[in-house]
Amino acid sequence: MDISVITPSCRIDSLEMVRKCLQKQTFPREDWEWIVVSPFVPFPPTPEAIEHQKSRARLQGYAMVAQVPFPIRWIPDPPKRKNDFYVLNQAYNCALRVANGELVISYQDGIWTDPDMLQHFWDLYQADKRSCVGAVGDQYEKLDEFGKPTIVFWADPRRTDKHGEYYEINPIDLEFTLCSVPRQAFYDVGGLEISFDMGAAVGEKELCLRMDKAGYKFYIDQGLSYRALHHHRLTEDWDKYYDISCKLLEEYRPLIQIGERLKLNYLKGGE
Repeated sequence: MDISVITPSCRIDSLEMVRKCLQKQTFPREDWEWIVVSPFVPFPPTPEAIEHQKSRARLQGYAMVAQVPFPIRWIPDPPKRKNDFYVLNQAYNCALRVANGELVISYQDGIWTDPDMLQHFWDLYQADKRSCVGAVGDQYEKLDEFGKPTIVFWADPRRTDKHGEYYEINPIDLEFTLCSVPRQAFYDVGGLEISFDMGAAVGEKELCLRMDKAGYKFYIDQGLSYRALHHHRLTEDWDKYYDISCKLLEEYRPLIQIGERLKLNYLKGGE
């Protein structure tokens, strides 16, 4: 297996957008897999999953995603531990333990991209197998069924004319919205730190700092672009949880710089 596409998702309607894009990919179908980690599994949905979705429209979207002409590996969200805000870092680790691809594509929900996306990432990986590559993309208030954007909500500051189309970046600037990372890189550092699930976001930044110390390089390819559907924050307390993650990152950063905390143990049993 060449590529594992990993999509953690708590928005079933946004997951349908990913399905449409993956269905149009030009990369050979037999050489990649799609792994979805979501509270909406297993399929068919259990009574608990139906209650979680709370709307017929979401259930219909769920059924549409499940009817793709290629296999989906559905993984249920890991249970929240005490003090967890959400389980994104644990979700990635669960997917990584079962991923077969040599290259991992993080492809989050609500993203519209081009049919050559997988091929483009794979070609870059073949040229440099220790590279982690991010795409650039803006957020929009609305996307039509063909991914055509409307009003820009947020413009990606990494889109620039200063460095050329392909340029090296600070490790913490790699966004997991849409990016490629060698599967081996995750195993070299032992996966994502699940303590960040007590807060919001930032866990992938700490991961990339450890990958950087392990010898991996980080790039932006402006030839890889996406259109993202703006989604509202999961809670009004988002800033509070984000601050928790940022403080944790600053606690771990000096330890990583002196060579401590470089390899964790969250992927044990998945190699």
